[in-house]
Amino acid sequence: MGHLKGGEPVEDRYDEAGVYDEAEYARDASFDDMKTTTQLGRELLAFLYSVGKAMAEYQQTHPQQQKRPLGQPYNPADIFKPGSVYLCKRKTQIRGIFSIVNGVAYHFWLRTDEKEMGLGPLGGGVPGQDEPPDSPYVTQTAIVDHKGEFDKPGSSCEIDPDANAKLVNQQLELGKPEDRFTIFNNCWFFVQRVLWNSYSEDVQNKKLAH
Repeated sequence: MGHLKGGEPVEDRYDEAGVYDEAEYARDASFDDMKTTTQLGRELLAFLYSVGKAMAEYQQTHPQQQKRPLGQPYNPADIFKPGSVYLCKRKTQIRGIFSIVNGVAYHFWLRTDEKEMGLGPLGGGVPGQDEPPDSPYVTQTAIVDHKGEFDKPGSSCEIDPDANAKLVNQQLELGKPEDRFTIFNNCWFFVQRVLWNSYSEDVQNKKLAH
């Protein structure tokens, strides 16, 4: 027995005179589109929740150091220490349908004395700056250059005292593909993975024990 969109048997789409009921099919198609939109909404909310939870947990275990208050002029002597690794952030500047997260979610990247990089669209630049809209499960990502982003309005950076700058630099390969943008493959999880891989075994064990 054949089926159409919505899972209804083919013969059920015909009226008593045997005429195909296009209006009924259109209603079912519209209902399926609404279900798809609802599912995307749920995934977006789950994404925002996971990022917010991860941010809260990180801030509880990492006291802010060398952070530049928003709007305060940058002073290299106040913020940058050679050989250190900085976790930087600013509120997202996403364009398109997901711009609704701007002002709520943050974009994260890493800065060392050699590099300043983070996750972004494959073949593109810093997310939200003259780039196509980023879409979960659609946009392909890569490690992109963030040079100078630390000093832009709204940006702030803090030292991760446990991170090894040499190991962080080794992982920040400009242009390296990082698969699709998903709930578990975004700027936050990228920087956390890079930092984790730079920690010593003792540091990792201590963090796991907390």
